[in-house]
Amino acid sequence: MEVQPELASGEVRHLQRCINDLVSLLALPAIWSGGHPSQVLHTLLDALLRMLRLDLVCARLTVPVGEAPVEIVEIVRTAEPRAPTPSAHEICEALSQCLKNGSRKWPPLLRNLMGEGDVSIVPLPVQGELGVILAVAQRTDFPRQTEALLLSVAANQACIGLQEARLLSHQKRVASELDQRVVQRTVELAAANEELKKELAERRLVEDRLGREERELKRSEVRKTAIVDSALDCIVTIDHEGCITEFNPAAEHTFGYRRDEVLGKHLADVIIPPSLREKHRQGFARYLATGEARMLGKRIEMTAVRADGSEFPVELAIARIPLEGPPSFTGYLRDNYGTQRGGAGIAPQRGIPRGSPTSQSHRQFFLACADKRNHVVRATLSDLRARDRRTRDARTDPYSSPSRRPHFVRKNGRRGTCRWQRL
Repeated sequence: MEVQPELASGEVRHLQRCINDLVSLLALPAIWSGGHPSQVLHTLLDALLRMLRLDLVCARLTVPVGEAPVEIVEIVRTAEPRAPTPSAHEICEALSQCLKNGSRKWPPLLRNLMGEGDVSIVPLPVQGELGVILAVAQRTDFPRQTEALLLSVAANQACIGLQEARLLSHQKRVASELDQRVVQRTVELAAANEELKKELAERRLVEDRLGREERELKRSEVRKTAIVDSALDCIVTIDHEGCITEFNPAAEHTFGYRRDEVLGKHLADVIIPPSLREKHRQGFARYLATGEARMLGKRIEMTAVRADGSEFPVELAIARIPLEGPPSFTGYLRDNYGTQRGGAGIAPQRGIPRGSPTSQSHRQFFLACADKRNHVVRATLSDLRARDRRTRDARTDPYSSPSRRPHFVRKNGRRGTCRWQRL
């Protein structure tokens, strides 16, 4: 009868201890909340090792592809090890092999470390294929009923804690990736913004330069227009097809055409006499084909034709406009007929065959000019003769000498003065 109270008190203490362990296990989530899965396992394994008086406990977690495996081992050492402690991976592999074979002995890998005694290996599968926990004790009665209850509760707590930890870890990883992307995108946007600022600055510079060039071009166009419009000589510009692209007011006055009438027309059909048009076309085509220039950069005399069909001599200088693309040409023409009528002479025209109508008209024109020159020469000679007569008369005049004038005034007095005044 005296033994039963002692047994009852022992059972009560055992139950109280079991309840305390259960409370401790249920309170573990407050410790590992927000931690990494490895922190959850470390906390749980330390608690099981202390509560159940285990010799060894290990855990292996299944991890996604590409991540490092999580394997943790906790060992209770009673003496100094006679050999180096194996790695956690080697211990987990050895215990898993013993569990498969149903061995009750320590694996050879752990005998030098744990001894030769019998062991009991209890697997605690974690739900959801998260991994497995192995509890090892050198007791044949392990696990007892209360120990099995604690192991079951620990497995459930591990499952909940690991799921939360994995979810939190995934969220942190996603948040970290998002932060990295945001940072990277921010850097890219900052770089793009700087590039955009540079482009805008360069564009402003280009726009300013284009504006200055456009204003300078307008001023140049105004100057060119003023020069062309006010030029006394005829200025005619043609393109590579021989069509007129510029016809200044002097050319309008000389040839009798309006500018809008001749723009786009062939030069040969406007100001070149019919007898010379084919020669002009051949020379123009030869230059375009071979680049051989016989008239560029030279002053030549030729015949031009007005709108009324009358021909007249002109002096011509042709220059090529230095631009890219098809060639353009500018011709400067001077009306030699109008110049000769104003009193200036010209050199005889070259290249006109004798006996032609143009040669006869020029002959008559030159004869008229010669008659006018002869008249001017005769008038000049008459004037010279008159001056010579006046000079001789002055030499015979007694009052013409300056040395005699004062004597004459002093000698004759007022009378001489009056006479000198009459002279």
